Amino acid sequence: MVHSPMDALRIAEAHPDHQVVSLAVEFETTAPANVLAARHAAHLGLANSRC
Repeated sequence: MVHSPMDALRIAEAHPDHQVVSLAVEFETTAPANVLAARHAAHLGLANSRC
């Protein structure tokens, strides 16, 4: 279990041979962090990250 979407990205970077899925309940205060994590994963080219 992770506490933030960025934690999930760190796990995805450390374990490129595993699929990492980040599920989140979207509220107005949490949505920006989840969008940022998804954009950052795309920027890094992490094919094993699903945010």
